[in-house]
Amino acid sequence: TRIVLVHTIFWYAVLRQQHLGGYHLPILDYHRIMVGSPEEARQYILDALPQWPGFEESAQALLSTKKDVSWLEKREQKYLTKLGAAEAVVQQALSAIRKFDPHTDISLLDL
Repeated sequence: TRIVLVHTIFWYAVLRQQHLGGYHLPILDYHRIMVGSPEEARQYILDALPQWPGFEESAQALLSTKKDVSWLEKREQKYLTKLGAAEAVVQQALSAIRKFDPHTDISLLDL
């Protein structure tokens, strides 16, 4: 439970820094890359990240790690099965974070 809570708080800090302008690298929605078609995932990456020399090769390398959607579904189910008691603690933490800081988008942390 503590590890999941610490993970949640860490990602809140990263998302808050991004919201406040202190974190300049976009955070990609991993789920969107995994469930989208290769073309949709490629376009999402192209639109989300700043481009640099060699960007196309880097985007292709990232997409080459893309697995079948069933793999992601199995992984998420396994994670949710193991989450158990930690889920209630994380939901309480997310609720408190939303009250404390309603301006930072923490939707990526929702279970």
